[in-house]
Amino acid sequence: MSARRITVRIDRIIVESGRPSRAALAAAIERELKTLLAAPGAVEDLRGAGATEMLDGGVVNPRGRGDAALGRAVASATMGVLRR
Repeated sequence: MSARRITVRIDRIIVESGRPSRAALAAAIERELKTLLAAPGAVEDLRGAGATEMLDGGVVNPRGRGDAALGRAVASATMGVLRR
């Protein structure tokens, strides 16, 4: 089976409290998305094979503090809307 290429572009994240490091937050989101997409069956669970114009991830509530926790929450929300 050939590897699939998945591109996820997140244009905007609005943080209402705190000031996360953009670089650290981006790295945390990317790291967590890679982990979530590598799980067995994860890619097959995604909505269709084509591009999607725009999705709203809604409000996230991180478990814990810091950029890593926020990154995990954003990645989880992103996967949630991709599976709908």
